[in-house]
Amino acid sequence: METNTAAILTANSNFYDAFANGSAKSMSQLWSCQESISCIHPGWPPLFGSKDVINSWQSILSSNPPLIAYSRATAHIHGNIGYVICCEHLEPGVLIATNIFSYEDGEWKMIHHQAGIVPSNRDDETITLQ
Repeated sequence: METNTAAILTANSNFYDAFANGSAKSMSQLWSCQESISCIHPGWPPLFGSKDVINSWQSILSSNPPLIAYSRATAHIHGNIGYVICCEHLEPGVLIATNIFSYEDGEWKMIHHQAGIVPSNRDDETITLQ
């Protein structure tokens, strides 16, 4: 099992590449097919299961996807589960995201994404992620 932090950070980077490129196909390939997945977009109710989660991303990415970048990613691995906490940069500000992955068939696959708003007086340089 490839459990090093570089591999999970690469999976996290691939998630943001798919998001930034507006690629619903790439986005759907990043998510686990074997787990009960979930996602909480800012201001949305929780979504559960592949159908609802993937449909939400298809909707977001098909209608003028937002410009996004990420920074300050920190990875933590516990057996075949790992998570990355990072800052997301969208207009008009910064969000904090937690991306949870499961190691499946030799790859880290996303099983949960949640992003939340950071207070307006904070930016990624003043947020401690460890």
